[in-house]
Amino acid sequence: MEERKEDRMAKKISWIVLLALFVFSSCANKPTGNLLIYLKDSPIDADSIQVTISAVDAHATGGAWLPVSTEMKTVDLIQLHDHQTPIADIDLDDGSYTEIRLLMVSGRIVVNGQTYDLVVPSTEVKIPARFDIIKEGKTQIILDFDADKSIEVHPTGGGNEYILRPVITVVSITQ
Repeated sequence: MEERKEDRMAKKISWIVLLALFVFSSCANKPTGNLLIYLKDSPIDADSIQVTISAVDAHATGGAWLPVSTEMKTVDLIQLHDHQTPIADIDLDDGSYTEIRLLMVSGRIVVNGQTYDLVVPSTEVKIPARFDIIKEGKTQIILDFDADKSIEVHPTGGGNEYILRPVITVVSITQ
């Protein structure tokens, strides 16, 4: 008995669907661990320094950049003198990672009650940070945003221009 063309096509589609489900289920069951990233700051002489972070990414060893947070978050660095604030909390595939990338889209500084927009020449900040995500483990990274070294003041004819060139270092990585 000869198989009809439609029956052969239906079998092929069934096999493709089964293969796709198998691939999807094997990816969905990948072991993951939790990554928490915190930001802190050292003191600087300003009333307020607000920076807006639009994304946080992590770079997998030998792989691609993976989104860790796409939540737009504005942080006042002055409020971080005595503590840190979370900027990302996500489960990632277990493995090794080499860098963290922050995308900063804007900033403002208040000095002696006067507010100035921060000029942000480059929105991308890459921070070397070698860390591992372990299955069902928790990895915590604390970053120090050194506002004193990150903000340059340039006198202009009408006052000052403030430029943000972020200097961010890893304080600790714990698991």
